[in-house]
Amino acid sequence: MKRFRVIRFLFLLSPLLHALVLMWAPNVYAPKQPTIVVAGEVKSITGKKEGGLIYSYVGFFVHHVKNGSASLRNTEIIVKHLGGEFSGLLLWRSDQPYFFVGEFAELILEPEDQVFKVVGGHRGKIRLDQKLQPISRRTVAGYRLIWFRPPSEWQDSTSSPGSGWYGPLRWSSNGFEYSINTQAIPADLSVSSFITYSTASFQTWEDDLGSSFDFTYRGTRSDTIPGTGDGVNLVGWSSIGGGTIAQTWLWATYVFGNYDSLRIIETDMEFDNSKLWSAQPSGVAGRFDVQNIGTHEAGHTFGLGDLYDPEDSEQTMYGYGATGETKKRTLEWGDQAGIRALYPGPALVQTTITSSPTGLGFVVIDGTPITTPQVFTWIEGSTHTLAANSPVSGGTGIQYVWLSWSDGGSQSHAITVPSSPSTYTANFKRQYMLTVSVSPTGGGALSASTGWRDEGTTVPVMATPDSGYFFYYWSLDGANVGSSPSYSVLMNAPHSLTAFFRGTSSLSLGLSPESVALGASITLSGTLTPTQPTPGIPTGAVVALSYSLNGSTWISFITTQTGSGGAYSVVWYPPYRGSYQIKATWSGDQNYEGATSTVASLTVTGGFPPRVSLLITGPASSARGGSAAFDVLVTNPGSSLSTTLHFEVTGPGGYRYSDSQQIAVGASEKGRFQFVWQIPSAVSAGQYQILVSLIPPKPTAIAQTQVTIT
Repeated sequence: MKRFRVIRFLFLLSPLLHALVLMWAPNVYAPKQPTIVVAGEVKSITGKKEGGLIYSYVGFFVHHVKNGSASLRNTEIIVKHLGGEFSGLLLWRSDQPYFFVGEFAELILEPEDQVFKVVGGHRGKIRLDQKLQPISRRTVAGYRLIWFRPPSEWQDSTSSPGSGWYGPLRWSSNGFEYSINTQAIPADLSVSSFITYSTASFQTWEDDLGSSFDFTYRGTRSDTIPGTGDGVNLVGWSSIGGGTIAQTWLWATYVFGNYDSLRIIETDMEFDNSKLWSAQPSGVAGRFDVQNIGTHEAGHTFGLGDLYDPEDSEQTMYGYGATGETKKRTLEWGDQAGIRALYPGPALVQTTITSSPTGLGFVVIDGTPITTPQVFTWIEGSTHTLAANSPVSGGTGIQYVWLSWSDGGSQSHAITVPSSPSTYTANFKRQYMLTVSVSPTGGGALSASTGWRDEGTTVPVMATPDSGYFFYYWSLDGANVGSSPSYSVLMNAPHSLTAFFRGTSSLSLGLSPESVALGASITLSGTLTPTQPTPGIPTGAVVALSYSLNGSTWISFITTQTGSGGAYSVVWYPPYRGSYQIKATWSGDQNYEGATSTVASLTVTGGFPPRVSLLITGPASSARGGSAAFDVLVTNPGSSLSTTLHFEVTGPGGYRYSDSQQIAVGASEKGRFQFVWQIPSAVSAGQYQILVSLIPPKPTAIAQTQVTIT
């Protein structure tokens, strides 16, 4: 017959210890100063029941005494600790050290009655090899499980320690129900907040997608307390004291000979009410956080052991805690690996969601916007909704428009997670804003309208002027890009294209008289009129007059400026006999196209009468800031002359200076006159033209010279 036995045991998992207290302020919680440090080998373990609890008596052979009486060397001492086996009942409290037969260790001890007690729990024991050298306790897996070997041996490791070991310790089902006893809760901690944050501790583990374990809260009860082994899974309070912050009790059974039969049947969790606590959304300085410590303890309730290597300090199952700490509220990779090893869930698959281009605002997953790329760990076969936003702003004048998903799905569609890692990409195209306009309003029409254009495309635009207007030029982003009515815009950035139009104008010309003798003057007059009255042509518009004696070669002979109402008038002495064709021209401005008058005809007959002549002399050079005097000789071969002598200086940078004198020269006489030019200090150096003439002008009554300004 197959022989088996059922054994129950009580498992108190390791308390979280305040890391700063243990490592930096040992006098706060530490027990009395240890006096003995020995190294040796575990020879035997015997369990006894005392006062309702189970204790183990460990036979420890001392090979070396580091501190204490040398007489202990080569003797077997008894080390007593809480936990062990008695009559099929097992109790383990994990603040006590773990022992198994054949183990070498260094112990920090203090005498207690006729035996010794390990000081500092796990920190009071260091595992050694047979040469009494420390053994590294690091685990690359990031978690430790609990293993048992009859009659009273224990180890915590990622995998089975070897032949004869039962485990790992876990529940038969993937979950349990629990209640909360709020009796003995600290006075400054509210019941409701404790319930909220302690249940959140369990929920953190349940929310792990890669495992399958369910914690069911059944409310509060006060008919039992933690640690009684009554079949009720309970969370509560007691005064633990010392360096222990909280502790977890586990009861379990196993079937002898079935090494995978180690099963939890009950669990209790206790918080120490002798310490300061908080239960708030964030940690509070100087107080232990209920959710932080509770999440660690919840890991014990389903079978995870403590971690004590400093490299595991970020794991939730790291066995030390501190006031104000909240990092244990969330699981790290080792914690997740541990619960998944005990209670594996559906297969998890890494799914990458990205976009082209990447960034925030392009993709929404299950209703939540994400920043791409992002990697999700999803359950194989689960369903998720991928949605692409469109359009997505890329800044001023830039947007992205959805094109496709890499799996061929619609803009918003559901996917079923496959069995292998996969990537889903939302593809977008970039568009730029093309803003088109005309100036002035009503000046014309464009063949293209304002709107978004795909990056890299070329947009042809044709400008058509309205009645009374001519096309002037294009302005692209403020730069003149040409005067052709058609233009093509390359959409390599946001662009603003403006077509400028100018109003039309008309220019009239009249001659009085239309036939004169050579040497006589005529009056040329007309009016410059804008077709569009607004904004109008300002006074002072320059009208150029030119003549042709053969109909093909035109000679500009005088300019004048418009006055009020656009009118102009000028007196001119035709220099030759013959038939003249005369026209007036205005070059236009930013608002109006230029205009040319119709051609007027003039007939000049006869020969020249005696003519007035001018001669000007002056210095070849002068300095800036000085003065220059110019002498003018006027020769009058005819009758008495009374007129105006005009003096004008022009030079670099558009410089212009003028002066005039009223003069009188008798018949057949000569007259001498002088102009003095005060040369400004600020003028540019260079060549300056000097001109004198009569007003009104007379043929040959013009003289010029030049001066160099230094």
